[in-house]
Amino acid sequence: MDLLGTVRFLLACLVFFSHIPGVVIPINPGVVSVICFYFISGYLMKKSYTRFVKYSDTPVSAFYFDRCIKLLPQYWIVLSVTVIMLSIFGKSEYLWFLNGDINFLSVFLNTILIPTNYIFEPFSVKALFPHPFIPPAWSLATEFHFYLLMPLLFMMSKSMWLAVLSFVLLIQFSSFFYGGNGFNSNSFGYRYIFGVLSVFMFGYAFAEFKQGFYKAVTLTIWVLFIVFMLFYFISKSELLNNPQVVEVLLGGVLALPLGMMFSRVKRGGLYLGRVDRFLGGLAYPIFITHFLSLYLSEKMFGQSSDHYFKYVLIAAFICLFLSTILHCFQRYIVDRARIEARGFSSWLDGTGR
Repeated sequence: MDLLGTVRFLLACLVFFSHIPGVVIPINPGVVSVICFYFISGYLMKKSYTRFVKYSDTPVSAFYFDRCIKLLPQYWIVLSVTVIMLSIFGKSEYLWFLNGDINFLSVFLNTILIPTNYIFEPFSVKALFPHPFIPPAWSLATEFHFYLLMPLLFMMSKSMWLAVLSFVLLIQFSSFFYGGNGFNSNSFGYRYIFGVLSVFMFGYAFAEFKQGFYKAVTLTIWVLFIVFMLFYFISKSELLNNPQVVEVLLGGVLALPLGMMFSRVKRGGLYLGRVDRFLGGLAYPIFITHFLSLYLSEKMFGQSSDHYFKYVLIAAFICLFLSTILHCFQRYIVDRARIEARGFSSWLDGTGR
């Protein structure tokens, strides 16, 4: 795949940047990046599950197992280190996300990951408050919700698939008009699978862009995001003045051009290909370690927002160091065993079966 690794790396860096204490900008690049990640995930999982159907005797269970082995070992390592560090150094003074209580229930819920999505109204698990120990874990849980639904989406007829898409689009775009504690733009427009499944399905359709049906679906969703984006800026309506709306819309608008870029622009050359794959391998570790890195910059190196440049620089170095270790662990130990166990290589490797 061309430039996909570089794109994912840059998106992960934007998420890191958006979570630095004291960073205040009109449009949160982290939210935009998460929406783009959802689109990319829909694209990749459609390609990946197609290969499981082709090569595996038990595609559903094999796909679920593969996703767990791909993401959970690194997640559990970072979770363990985070809990240990919090137990030693205590709560953060600058990151309110890392001020939760450590107890058996909270650690257990964080370990199984799926419940970490439910920290927003109206469905919230109080034991996880104020946030998971790895704060972005809520979005990983959203990803896993999509993975669970992937085989069903794949088996649906086009009419049923379109009906599901229409339903989740209705939920997501309707939520943009509400900012209360129940049905709202934050939970149903950005966090929960009930709404953001539309973005995953957007990427799913793009994966089959050469087919007339999916090409029409892809362009329709994209135009819908553009129309709502124009409405947001032109109407100046208070109806859409709710959390994350503009970022979600911007992410949806940017997703398709981004997809066109990473799927068509050639990275060229063996060296550039290796760099792209290396950067892509760092994206997920950066995503799950950047809060820990900010915390360690504060607690182990005595940095704070009062020494802003040193605080961020040390955190970035820690994040890159930890991410490189995790990437090597995943690539040379976990992925080798994972691919050997399933019996075929990743389509991203370009090596075939």
